[in-house]
Amino acid sequence: MEQEHLGGVSTLPAPVTETSSVQEKKEKKFSKGRESRLREDQIRAFLQSTYPDKLYFPTEDIPRDMDYRWVREECRGMTDLSRISYMTKKGWTPVPFARHPTFLADTSWNAGSSKPDVIRIDGLILCERPKEYGEIERKAQERQNKTMMSSIKWVDGMDKENQKEYINQTIISQSEDDC
Repeated sequence: MEQEHLGGVSTLPAPVTETSSVQEKKEKKFSKGRESRLREDQIRAFLQSTYPDKLYFPTEDIPRDMDYRWVREECRGMTDLSRISYMTKKGWTPVPFARHPTFLADTSWNAGSSKPDVIRIDGLILCERPKEYGEIERKAQERQNKTMMSSIKWVDGMDKENQKEYINQTIISQSEDDC
C-alpha cells in the first residue's frame, strides 16, 4: 500500500470495510421521528453556516408585528428582579419556547423540567413586544435627546468651528479659575 505525505503527516488510504455499509443499512432501517429529523436538519444547517454569536436569532423567524430582544434575567447567578420589572413595564414579555422549539439554545438541557417554557441563554431571556411600543419609545428618546441638545447653549446657531472655539475657551477659562 502506498503512503501519502501531507505536510509532514503520513497517511494511508482508508481501507474499504463492510462495517460502514452494514452500519448505513441499519441507520436507513431505523425509522426516525419527525422531531429527531428536524433536530438533525437543524444541527446540520447550524454546522454549515457561520453565525455571529450564540445570541443570533434568525430575523425571518420573528413575527412581522413584533420586536425581539434579549433581556437580562440574572447577573452573576443572581436573579435581577429590578431589570425584569423595568423591562416588563416597557412591554417586554418572554417569547414562549413552543413558538420556536427548534431554536438552538441551552433550554433543551433544562434539568429542572421536561419542557422549557422560555428561551434562555447565559442569564438572558428572549423577549418580545409589539413594534408600536418600540416606536413610542424611540420617539420619546428622540424628544429627550433634542431637549438635552437644545439646552446646551453652544449648539444653537453655531457651526462646528465656532463650537470647537467655544469649547476651547471654556476649558481655558476654567483652568485659569483653578489657579
